[in-house]
Amino acid sequence: MAAISSHWKSTICALVFGLLGACSQGSEQPPADNETAQTDENARPDIVEADDAARPIVVFLGDSLTAGYDLPAQDALPEQLASLIDGLGIEATILNAGVSGDTTRAALERYDWSVRGVDADILVLALGGNDYLSGYEADIAEANLAQIIETAQAGGLQVAMVGIEVPAGMAPAGREADFAGIFPALAQRYDVALYADFLGPVLSRDDLTLPDGIHPNAEGVSVIAKALAPFVAEQIEQWRLGDASEQ
Repeated sequence: MAAISSHWKSTICALVFGLLGACSQGSEQPPADNETAQTDENARPDIVEADDAARPIVVFLGDSLTAGYDLPAQDALPEQLASLIDGLGIEATILNAGVSGDTTRAALERYDWSVRGVDADILVLALGGNDYLSGYEADIAEANLAQIIETAQAGGLQVAMVGIEVPAGMAPAGREADFAGIFPALAQRYDVALYADFLGPVLSRDDLTLPDGIHPNAEGVSVIAKALAPFVAEQIEQWRLGDASEQ
């Protein structure tokens, strides 16, 4: 197998691990305060109206892949998923709690605001890319995600994760593999559902990404949403079965 050039390897890693709001690899600093200030308005999803009380509330807690970086609000992943789920005849309210540039630590710190504050029933975690790019070790990101999962489960929420995989042709070693390994390890430890290859449908597809070559465009998000919709529908169905058994 031909070796992957360092430039191409960096490009692949950038796409696979998100570069979800910051493109400077190796920095050990969290996102700048001014970036956080620009995205605070998206930190808490819209409050659910009373007539939605009988529908499970699904919150996507993530970074710019969830927030819909540089896209109209209706083209973001949770919004596209909501349309697909509704088209399947499944009643659910899917909320966007994505903030561009967020690390696992930042998401943990806003958990009460973004998740508990909207009375979520199902939590979908889509985080980790910015930890990788900020130079944090995988065990730090894993510990933060574990704390989010434990907090959610203690509050009675059903938890699911979307993860990332090391792309074909890249040696399964180093930080890339360490970060990719976080997701199956946590899924097994906490018995949560895992959608393993979040970016797989758009990987290396120039026609499905924005000009930065990193974030998916509206069509790219649509491709991801269509691939992810059956997984989300399954989580909602499992929640309904569990909710019915408790009544």
